[in-house]
Amino acid sequence: MARERYLVGVSDEELQYTSPSTPLTPKGKWQNMWYHHKWGILGGAFALVVATVLIVQLVTRVKPDYYITMATTSYIPEAVTDAWKEELLPYGKDLNGDGKVSIQLQAFNVQKDDEYTQLGVNNRQAIMAQLAAGDVMIFAFAPSFYESFIGGMEDGFSFFVPLGIEHEGIQKNDTAFAFDLSGFAKQQWPDYTEEEIEALLPDDVLVGVRVVTESAKDEQKQAQHEHLELLRRYITKTKP
Repeated sequence: MARERYLVGVSDEELQYTSPSTPLTPKGKWQNMWYHHKWGILGGAFALVVATVLIVQLVTRVKPDYYITMATTSYIPEAVTDAWKEELLPYGKDLNGDGKVSIQLQAFNVQKDDEYTQLGVNNRQAIMAQLAAGDVMIFAFAPSFYESFIGGMEDGFSFFVPLGIEHEGIQKNDTAFAFDLSGFAKQQWPDYTEEEIEALLPDDVLVGVRVVTESAKDEQKQAQHEHLELLRRYITKTKP
């Protein structure tokens, strides 16, 4: 009687034994997984594609032929640095064999010594990191930054290598070339007055090629030589 009490309302068909379900085929397993996890699968696939593209770009990206860093105490418009870079290109060589001359020029606003902000501090740290890495060979410094950054090193040590050429703009014991950027600003903004341009740009920048140690790798020594030749050709207006 107890059994009948518990089975009240249950039909005979429901009491029939049902064998376990048939094992899923590979296609069925995939359909089941896709149904439950399709967004996770799509997200993982997207991340894989992005990672693959980034890796391919890093592996196949061609490095520039020349590296230049500019450090000034005021903001330099990109149009000015681009104009200088374009003027430098005819004096360079295709060092990486990609069929063209390329120059990477980065400009940093390091601000004046008495006007430190987080931006100026970060940019000074970025330049120090470049010095440690050794990739950048040509530096263009605002005179005041040169004196504060390089001045303390000049007692028996020169940050720039001798240029070994004669030109009226060469200073600092034949190691730096004084270069006026205002000409490029006048080209870009012909309507600007002299006062506006002077307020926009430092009077000039001191350009030179950094020294490398005797223990430096051969690639660094070769890079120093190539950058020095570029700067010499640019100063003397001698194309390769």
